[in-house]
Amino acid sequence: MFGGPFIKTNHLMKYANLRFTKISATGNDFIVIDNRRGQFDRDDRDFFARISQRRTGVGSDGVLLIEKEPDFDFRLRYFNPDGSESGCGNGARAAAYFAALNQIVKTEARFVFGQDTYEALVRDNLVKLKFPSARGLRESVGICSEPDLEEAGFVDTGVPHYLVFTRDVQQVDVAGIGKSYRWHDEFKPEGTNVNFVEVLSDNAIKIRTFERGVEDETLACGTGAVAAALFAHLRKGLAFPITVQARGGELTVHWDAGGNFYLEGEVEAIYQGTLL
Repeated sequence: MFGGPFIKTNHLMKYANLRFTKISATGNDFIVIDNRRGQFDRDDRDFFARISQRRTGVGSDGVLLIEKEPDFDFRLRYFNPDGSESGCGNGARAAAYFAALNQIVKTEARFVFGQDTYEALVRDNLVKLKFPSARGLRESVGICSEPDLEEAGFVDTGVPHYLVFTRDVQQVDVAGIGKSYRWHDEFKPEGTNVNFVEVLSDNAIKIRTFERGVEDETLACGTGAVAAALFAHLRKGLAFPITVQARGGELTVHWDAGGNFYLEGEVEAIYQGTLL
């Protein structure tokens, strides 16, 4: 399946001729699988980890499963490259785009992701996602020890995020510092993503993210963009909508009068493939 001869056992046959779509959402790339027949479940997480590996697999920031869900357009499940299951903002946007591309929905999608309900609007390759309410907001955690960084705080926007401000995000050791906070005692047992935020103007920021499950920097992070915009507003006075510049592209975070966050950005289908 991943190069070299092998004998297809009954277990491997389950994955033979599997069709998938590779989708990029502002630099985050995903393997999207239509799982409405229920072929795959959590027991397949080792397989999801294998195909997510770059060079030896398809390569991605994670696997998205589109599943049936009564009274909704679909249920979404997301598996990180280490096989763990979690939330993902750009993954949710990619899933809505996939659903529209495959006529599961037209332009509007309402779906279940984890314990939350999400809504999305798809217009060509632009996807705007409505988030559930943020949880666990802490404007002071008190653990930042780097003299060049300013603690912003912690919030769960579907995924937990610890955030710090920096004057120059390009000069930050994202991997090194990110690892030091990823499993900090304050965030156990699940751990946290770590976001480094630079304020560019009164409505624009730049962000880099160390992402749990990937255990490295990613080119973008949707839930991190929302978290960063929230703290840029609370701590630095930035006005919504806030433009978020990630290494993979640009996102826009909106916040309405009802306290709802929206994440907007481009999504692109890269290719369709079949595992042998």
